[in-house]
Amino acid sequence: MTSLPFLVRLIAATILAQQKKSLIAEVAYLRTEIGFLREQIPKESTLRFTDAWRKKFTRAAADVGWSRLAEIASVAKATCLATIRLAGQRQLDWPV
Repeated sequence: MTSLPFLVRLIAATILAQQKKSLIAEVAYLRTEIGFLREQIPKESTLRFTDAWRKKFTRAAADVGWSRLAEIASVAKATCLATIRLAGQRQLDWPV
């Protein structure tokens, strides 16, 4: 099997670098937006999530990874989501 020509690899690397740069900018914007929204929530209040939102959080958390989620999550903590996911598998037939 022959490898791709140098020019093709260079073009592919350039395209991937540009996509990565765009994704980094999107994440930075979303973090700023999330920071603003966090400030709107009173410190003493407890957020209540519906089952639909719990399901969305746990599915997204599984894609992030539980150890990384423990570092970045602030609204719903990783341990809480893991517990919800395990309970949900038994009660609500959520996919593993």
